[in-house]
Amino acid sequence: MTDLIEEISVASAEQSNGIDQVNEAVVQMDQVTQQNASLVQQASSAAASLNEQVQRLEQALAGFRIDGAESRPSTTAAPVVQARVQAQVQAPAPRLSAPRRPAMASTEEDWESF
Repeated sequence: MTDLIEEISVASAEQSNGIDQVNEAVVQMDQVTQQNASLVQQASSAAASLNEQVQRLEQALAGFRIDGAESRPSTTAAPVVQARVQAQVQAPAPRLSAPRRPAMASTEEDWESF
């Protein structure tokens, strides 16, 4: 009978230890869930803020037009602008030359005495 009680006691201790481990795991999962919920809130807030900034940028840029593009900004406007800028960057720079001056005949008649 003592052996039986001892086995019950050991099994009860193991069960208690297992329950403690499960409890600890549940607490950790709860903490992680709360952290994830907080991160989701932060991401949602950041997305809303970015959306507002996009709307303000669209309003600010609404007055500008690009040849061949819609007057209202669209999701395809950025690649069009980027391609045009890239083309301008890659195009050879125009050669700047000094303005031509008419050739002057140097004769002594052009000189005056002071």
